Amino acid sequence: MVSQISAATGIPATTSTLAYLDAFKAFGISRVGLVSPYTQDVNDAIIRGYRTEGMTITGERHLGLSINEYFARVEPSELLAPSAELADGSGNSWPQALIYLCTNLYGAPVVQQVEQQSDAAVLDSVAVTLWQCLAMTGAAGLDPR
Repeated sequence: MVSQISAATGIPATTSTLAYLDAFKAFGISRVGLVSPYTQDVNDAIIRGYRTEGMTITGERHLGLSINEYFARVEPSELLAPSAELADGSGNSWPQALIYLCTNLYGAPVVQQVEQQSDAAVLDSVAVTLWQCLAMTGAAGLDPR
């Protein structure tokens, strides 16, 4: 899909999934905890996809939503409890990063708080995708590769 968009427009394209994978590689992240607004079956598919990319999912929490419009209605504070649960791992279950997976989920407002309360980095889909887009434009210091 990305190559088709780029070929049709002459403009580089990406997705939030590709942006996350590049961020994981750039920051040496191999173990993540997944927080999403989705249903269990969607998270299971996401986890399978990440595993094929060599990622370890240390745990997941989903909000059970299936209507896109509802994802944006999730208050950032609703991400605090699942984040704390996932960041409470030890040994192999400890995530290097927590990811808020959905570009319609507002995780950025709680990133700093969650990072201060855990030993994990916290990555929000919108922020990671923006980072990737800026890097693709050649913005100084942002090349994820």
